[in-house]
Amino acid sequence: MRLSCTDLAVKFQVRGQIITALDGLFLESRDGEFLSLIGPSGCGKTTLLRTIAGVIRPARGTIEFESGADAGNGQRLMVYQEDSLFPWMTVLENAAFGLEMKGLPVRERTRLALDLINRYGLQGRENAYPHQLSAGMKQRVAVIRAFLSEPALLLMDEPFGALDSPSRSALQTSLLDLWGRSRKPVVFVTHDVDEAIYLSDRILVLSPGPGRVVDEVVVGLPRLDRRAAMLSEEFLRLKRRIITGLDGTGAGVEPVTENHAA
Repeated sequence: MRLSCTDLAVKFQVRGQIITALDGLFLESRDGEFLSLIGPSGCGKTTLLRTIAGVIRPARGTIEFESGADAGNGQRLMVYQEDSLFPWMTVLENAAFGLEMKGLPVRERTRLALDLINRYGLQGRENAYPHQLSAGMKQRVAVIRAFLSEPALLLMDEPFGALDSPSRSALQTSLLDLWGRSRKPVVFVTHDVDEAIYLSDRILVLSPGPGRVVDEVVVGLPRLDRRAAMLSEEFLRLKRRIITGLDGTGAGVEPVTENHAA
């Protein structure tokens, strides 16, 4: 699935005042792409993701989806930073929930869910409940559930933001492995520059609010050596460019318009 946002504006009314969260935003994603959005606090990253998901209605502009032959079930599915598991369900039941909604028989959905539960470090935890898991384990289950649901577009809102560094690193690796198996398009919101570079094919830098895209960064680092490349000159060059866009000065950054947003 390919996503296109054209001249998008989102406004809220707060205590009688109109707050503009996004204004004049252009965005295009590509089929099978891992696309990250990064920007300063309050720039509208989460608002943009919720607007793409259909939770928020834009004040202006259009959002269009073009589905390919392997678009999955047509859903846009969100993974949040906060715990989103069903507390009354076990790990296995949570992981297989999307498959149950699709009508897969118990034996088949159990087989598929257990395969990923065991593959991604949750062996022996399939009958545990969310309150018995660490934060990292809960997010691992949430990510597994998302990919098993086979959405056409996966939207992820800082899913690892509250985790400690080792858990975050392990989940980033697991996420890339899951994504590599399906190549479903992902739009990933983060405030972490290193995380964005490590995970992404492209990164869109948003301006301070009202948010719009001010730079597009293509990450050309080889995927197989991405972690090892985090100390390379190319990684540091990409990081400096993104930080330049984030500091609000726009130095060396050409604003992205309708004609060259992707």
